[in-house]
Amino acid sequence: MLNNSQYQMYTSVSQRKTDVISISEYHSNHICTTMPPTPLGDDYYYCHYLYYKPPTTDNMDFCNFYLGLERNPPQNVISKYQSNSCIIYFILDGKGTFNGSEFSARSFFYIKPYQQFYITGDWYAAWIVIDNKCATKLHEILKTKTVNQMSTFYDIEGVEKLFSFYIYDFLHLYNSPRLFSSLLWQSISFLDSDMPVVSTNIPPLESQIQNQILRTVAYINDNLSTVTVSQLAHIASYEVKYFSYLFNKVMGMSPKQYILSRKMDTAVYYLCHTDYSIEKIMDILGYSHRNSFASIFKKIHGVSPQKYRESHR
Repeated sequence: MLNNSQYQMYTSVSQRKTDVISISEYHSNHICTTMPPTPLGDDYYYCHYLYYKPPTTDNMDFCNFYLGLERNPPQNVISKYQSNSCIIYFILDGKGTFNGSEFSARSFFYIKPYQQFYITGDWYAAWIVIDNKCATKLHEILKTKTVNQMSTFYDIEGVEKLFSFYIYDFLHLYNSPRLFSSLLWQSISFLDSDMPVVSTNIPPLESQIQNQILRTVAYINDNLSTVTVSQLAHIASYEVKYFSYLFNKVMGMSPKQYILSRKMDTAVYYLCHTDYSIEKIMDILGYSHRNSFASIFKKIHGVSPQKYRESHR
């Protein structure tokens, strides 16, 4: 368990054609790092995943959030009855079957709440498990984007990069359930947009416009130092005011608020887990004046960046 008890990261390893092996040394060597563990040899399969529990028990969006990258041995069959959670899988490599339907690289499928399922094959995948209100909303959205719970996605490298980024680089963020909620909707934006809509019960905002907004969210994460609301509106092909209205509907906050929250979350990470100078962190986040950065940071966290670093290292 990490110092921040709301986060736990696990690494499980199995060796080809053998039983599960001891992983205590491997686990302890890498659990507190922000870098991915050293890749295992061809004889090993593994799963790296992050478990996050929101800081308060009255959070209505989700109670638990799991995010993982997994390479599954060909002899391993995953057969379970899903509870009140929703699971999504992005197949990055390999092939297999989901409830008898074949899949391969670039396949996407989801498991709905209270469903019996089994998965076979030799594959490498990114996955998310989410519960509570988020699971219900996710299920409703995915029904419009899949056929028999399956679809395709357009960017294997992008999905792997996104999941790795959150598992390793944001492992120690404090009190940020919004961060994981935004990741969930970002991941859905990778689904191919030309899939037929199999249900018309979801408003257009949930089924069509949402993908455009979520792609601007991905752009924010990749261009944090220079991004502006005008750029995002241009990318989404909307007028700024209307884009801001749509963004607020999808993300629950204005684009300006979201950019600021991402910058401050990123600042917290660099302050607590690197030796970067305040000036370098400012440069990464696009701030040119230290007083301006310090003032914004203090307004949100109650102390200056330097004092925050000293108390949270």
